Amino acid sequence: MFIANFCFRNTLISEVTEWESNNMWPFSCVGFEKDSPCIPEFTDHSPEELRTAAYEAMQSGNMQPYIQQAETLINEYKQKRSQVKNMTMTLKQKL
Repeated sequence: MFIANFCFRNTLISEVTEWESNNMWPFSCVGFEKDSPCIPEFTDHSPEELRTAAYEAMQSGNMQPYIQQAETLINEYKQKRSQVKNMTMTLKQKL
């Protein structure tokens, strides 16, 4: 079991590192396998969802809430990827 967990963590860290280095869509979910559920707290935000929110903000004449939401999302995902690459015991147990 220890070896499986160790391999899983290394694979996950490798996936996140590749995700960042290849400039992949930053707001994607990450799962263990193709049809498995996403890792907790990594939900998928599609470009269409963000585009729709931006369009609605433009229509309302107030882009500031959208900009703040996008910046918050960027920071959250950077932090989540960093946590995966530097796993604490709590995160290991959660996964």
